[in-house]
Amino acid sequence: MTDVVVPDWDLADRLIKARRHAGLSRPALAAWMGISRNSMSHYETGKTVPPPPVLRLWAIRCGVSLGWLRHGDTDGEDQSSTRWKTRPGLTVNPQEAA
Repeated sequence: MTDVVVPDWDLADRLIKARRHAGLSRPALAAWMGISRNSMSHYETGKTVPPPPVLRLWAIRCGVSLGWLRHGDTDGEDQSSTRWKTRPGLTVNPQEAA
């Protein structure tokens, strides 16, 4: 019998996979989120961890669960919310963000 291997992806891996899943380039996603391409590179290489507002926008734009993006799972995540607060004064509707 062959052993089954389940990959253990870290945050940087999930960020890349989410972006690619959405068919976005680094420059396109960076521009949409209003961050530098250098910051994108640091997040995707694991040099730095994106702050929570950036993670939320990343999940929204790429169409992935915030729980999966953060931790690799969606256990305990509230899937009923259609509006996510991203920072004071800015609320993004995921359906409009796509």
